[in-house]
Amino acid sequence: MTTIATIFLGVLLSQTGDLSEASSAAVAAPSESAATMAAAASENGANPPRVAGKQSPPDILAEALTPSVEEKGKSRTLTLAQALNATADRSRQLTVVQKYWRLSEEAAERHFAKERLNALESVHAQSADELAYRAACSAASASLRETELALSSAQHELLTAMQAPADAQLPMPADRPHVGAYRTNFQELFAMRSPPDRARLIDRTLPIRRQAIEDRATAIRAAQDAFAAAVEAYQARSGGIDAVVAASESVEKQRRAFLQSVRRYNFDIAEYALAVIGPGVTPQTLIGYLILPDQADGKRLAPESVPTVLPAGHLEPIASPEQASPQTAPRAVPQRRPRKIETEIPDASQEIAPQKPSGEIPSVPASSAPSTSEPQRDPFQAPQSSQSSADSRTSYKTVVNDDASADVPRELDALPNESSEAASTNTSSQTSNVESEKESPALREVGALYSGLKDAAPAVRAKQLALALHWDRLLPEGGGRAMSLRECVSKTSPGELESAVGAFWLVRERAAEYQTIAQELEFFDALQSAAIDRRAEPAGPTEMLFLYAARTESKADLRDAHAELVESQFELALRTGSVAEGVWPLAASCPHFGGYALSEAPAPRSFGAAWAIRKNTAAIPGFSESVRLHASAVIEADADRAAAFEKYDRRQSSLFVALEKIGRQRERTNEFLSTLTEYNQAIAEYAIDALPPNTSPDRLAAALIVER
Repeated sequence: MTTIATIFLGVLLSQTGDLSEASSAAVAAPSESAATMAAAASENGANPPRVAGKQSPPDILAEALTPSVEEKGKSRTLTLAQALNATADRSRQLTVVQKYWRLSEEAAERHFAKERLNALESVHAQSADELAYRAACSAASASLRETELALSSAQHELLTAMQAPADAQLPMPADRPHVGAYRTNFQELFAMRSPPDRARLIDRTLPIRRQAIEDRATAIRAAQDAFAAAVEAYQARSGGIDAVVAASESVEKQRRAFLQSVRRYNFDIAEYALAVIGPGVTPQTLIGYLILPDQADGKRLAPESVPTVLPAGHLEPIASPEQASPQTAPRAVPQRRPRKIETEIPDASQEIAPQKPSGEIPSVPASSAPSTSEPQRDPFQAPQSSQSSADSRTSYKTVVNDDASADVPRELDALPNESSEAASTNTSSQTSNVESEKESPALREVGALYSGLKDAAPAVRAKQLALALHWDRLLPEGGGRAMSLRECVSKTSPGELESAVGAFWLVRERAAEYQTIAQELEFFDALQSAAIDRRAEPAGPTEMLFLYAARTESKADLRDAHAELVESQFELALRTGSVAEGVWPLAASCPHFGGYALSEAPAPRSFGAAWAIRKNTAAIPGFSESVRLHASAVIEADADRAAAFEKYDRRQSSLFVALEKIGRQRERTNEFLSTLTEYNQAIAEYAIDALPPNTSPDRLAAALIVER
């Protein structure tokens, strides 16, 4: 066993239950210290060698943004306060802050690109792998050059925003972005007045964005461990160069995702702070509400004046996602085991079934919100964490119907009532839980999810896959109030209909994407059980490091997907006039997935509408076919992934192939969901332009999807 892989294996074996629970809760667990890892490895019979310290998000940024001696001579360091001194205009100040953090991101990316190239060049390639090795080094060199160009562009953009002289020296950031807790104090600030809409959104997403940074840092550490193990195995001639290259690319990917999360977090902080702090404060005072003012020199700066409106976070601790408001508190993802497609089906004429009989996704009682009775003086002090309890184990099944004729919307007067789409019949598909015996029960339980659709007609495939992916079963607890498409249309003014319906379908897409990642975590859990069984094999420990890296990346992706879902709900709430509600709407109608009957001679409202109708008349049939093709791609990718699991379980293939297939299935699923959204948005544009202006909400909704 390799040194690094041996240590990881000890930790994994000693904490298998904890890791499984963390996966089902979709919450990143804190990283183990070197002492804990060594002790765990010792308990499992491994000699505990020295383990390098694990970096926190501030450590990662400090390493990436500390300029070398050579860099200091080529450019001048610029503090955020100095950049803000260039203007007193509030909107321009926001632009300057954003350009400053963009510069910080590009500077860190260049540092990481250099580090990646150096790490690859330190590998002693074997003669048989020379071509693959040189190709990897060339790609890393090209990536480094691209980061240098991006850094130069960011430097010039910041100087432009500052309206600096044309001969000003190119700057490098002296201040680092904030990556700790940030308290918005939203309820206190807006107890007596209406808050800006964007402030509402930022208040809800900041806790998720902050946790995403922690998750991305964990993913970086996992990818680095996998890279070190791959290099060690390669130098010992027990691993291949492909694993080294793949691990190197994974490290770069995780670092880039980390920096993007940091940038988004600090963009939101800046927008919120500049929106709630009263006018007239100096840049020096404003800095205290953007970053830790003592991060560079160890001295806390005293504010020059007290603003009339308290800045974000002086009283109320920010809630972690487990403590957050009802809108953002994530539910522990249940430990369900998916079954294959069966022949029974819920009534497709109903809205997507919510998790409670009331038809509304349950919200967390107000009493569960974090208490603010004890004031907190430090706006950047980390909050106390809490653990959320996992739901009991549940299971689900996806189902198939042999009637594809119900796919066609029941159109109104302006549109035909029937579609020419051919329906497929007699496509009953029986469940086949196990075609052949496997060694691992866990892998057997996550076989092909859509095997019942293998021989189904394309229309049936599209229909049942859409119903399965848009079935709300793994969404965050209190994730929203169920809103049907009919309600969305009825609450929207005529001029906002197109954008409101577009926002509605985007919410559905984001909800399905979130659940796709949550389901993906179960694949990793199943692979983990099988990987532990072969821990004594030469490649076993290294493979487990790659598995752990992939799993931590997926958990970080889940956090980002949660934030994106909340953002899309905000847009829907904004369009439907419900942004001030405590719980924002969650689209509860399944998108249309079948053929769509086009009117032969719709009456356009205007010249522009006539061309829009012509465009969508040409596009809609193509979208319908594209949806079917993408559905087939998802089902085939799922079968391919299940086959890779089976081969790995039978020791006929490596874990790396199984991990690749998981990623491929997510890509195909997201492509299907995106195409489905575009299809329904095109239908909405067409129907809104074709129907008379005074069309009732019921008639319009019925023209968009199957009558529900």
